[in-house]
Amino acid sequence: MSTFNISDNKIFAMTKKSKYLPHFGLVVLLIGTIIFFIPLIFQIFFAPLSEFLTRYAESTKAPGIAMIFIISMLMSYGPTILCLFAWVKYIEKRNISSLGFTGRTKVIPQYLRGFILGVIMIFSYAITLILLGYAVPHVSVSFLTYQTILIFLIGWLFQGAAEEIILRGWSLPVISLRHNVYLGILISSLIFAILHLFNPNITLLSFTNLILFGTFAALYVIWEENLWGICALHGAWNWSEGNLLGLEVSGLNLGNYNLINLQTSGPTYLTGGLFGPEGSLIETIILLLGIIILLTLIKVKRY
Repeated sequence: MSTFNISDNKIFAMTKKSKYLPHFGLVVLLIGTIIFFIPLIFQIFFAPLSEFLTRYAESTKAPGIAMIFIISMLMSYGPTILCLFAWVKYIEKRNISSLGFTGRTKVIPQYLRGFILGVIMIFSYAITLILLGYAVPHVSVSFLTYQTILIFLIGWLFQGAAEEIILRGWSLPVISLRHNVYLGILISSLIFAILHLFNPNITLLSFTNLILFGTFAALYVIWEENLWGICALHGAWNWSEGNLLGLEVSGLNLGNYNLINLQTSGPTYLTGGLFGPEGSLIETIILLLGIIILLTLIKVKRY
């Protein structure tokens, strides 16, 4: 018997009300369009506004850098999400809430659970490295540091939510209903990994881990039947890497705007090298354990 029974799953049931469900080829094309081309057009038209806001943010030093980060996230993902909302509303003819914004009575506990879990998954990697002797933490304590990393958190929560809306709120249930849930998980996870393919210092292991994260995220959504938890987990994961531990976030270096400077050394297959935790075998094990736990929880929930 199949592990998944999506007929009674809320996020799939709400997607099923759509008047039109595109096949996975069109899903891939639409995601490519709204993620790459729409933000580019938006940035061209609003370049003067972006430059003004950037200059203003730079004048406020460290918190300003964090504000620049938020602006870049809004410029990159804001138009993308608006275009997806328009597609769902006017082409598929269903409510925006059907993208996974259900179970509103449990929003706060589910969001907090996801956030805490995201922090734990990254700190598990860090603690393992420290115990193996491949990492040494150095703490930086100042009001400016706290202020800056909290501003960064806003940007990460928005960015994480945006990616989850596109990949797990839309593409996962659409492909699952049009074809099957296994293809939905596979394609949404592959798209997630491919979106990071041109990030600096990517390796085969990091690409594999990105697919595993996509799989973990898809299963988390199937288990929880909404997006609240995974949106928080995704944002907390990136924030913990970049601003709590001072590590690369999928190959991207944020500079010295972090609470802890975790200095790593040793084999790159354990530390992740310049790609960060997603390039580490430790994170592979953590994600695989997470996937096994979620599969068990989904199976138990069915009965």
